[in-house]
Amino acid sequence: MVSFETSDLKKVGLGLTGFGLIFTFAGVLLIFDKGFLTIGNILFLSGMILTIGMKSSLHFFMKPQNYKMAYYWHDCRDIWFRKSFQYFVRQRGRRVPV
Repeated sequence: MVSFETSDLKKVGLGLTGFGLIFTFAGVLLIFDKGFLTIGNILFLSGMILTIGMKSSLHFFMKPQNYKMAYYWHDCRDIWFRKSFQYFVRQRGRRVPV
């Protein structure tokens, strides 16, 4: 039988990760509550950093091949925001029958 030794820091990291998932799930259940989602993200990221270590997490988040996808999602978000803003400005002058 293989025994895995876990340090206290990894145990705390796993606990923070679990609480982060619970808070994120609660935020989704409460119709995307900003507070719960924010706390969930902070707890999850801090738990992952404590679990896998600072060097490994920096290596994971700073990969050069991930930069292209980040710019792509930024452009998609910008286009979506502009189109939805234009739609709401156009709809503002129209009256909606009740």
